[in-house]
Amino acid sequence: MSNLGEENKSMPEAVTIKVRDRGPYLVSGPVKLVDSQGNEIDVGNRADFVLCRCGQTANRPFCDGAHKQAGFEAEGSGS
Repeated sequence: MSNLGEENKSMPEAVTIKVRDRGPYLVSGPVKLVDSQGNEIDVGNRADFVLCRCGQTANRPFCDGAHKQAGFEAEGSGS
């Protein structure tokens, strides 16, 4: 019989990706971010970070606030 408490300790936290109205994706939780070639992108030791959704950032894939100047208009539904 397994110990439920021990099993829960080994399970990672849930990752949450929140779509912000007219803004970036807020990523929270333990996640590995990789580029199109499979190389890991360093997110540092941050628990949360934001990913660009408008395509205008100079710091891809991270948001730098460029969506504000670009007039990015998308609702939080992911559209």
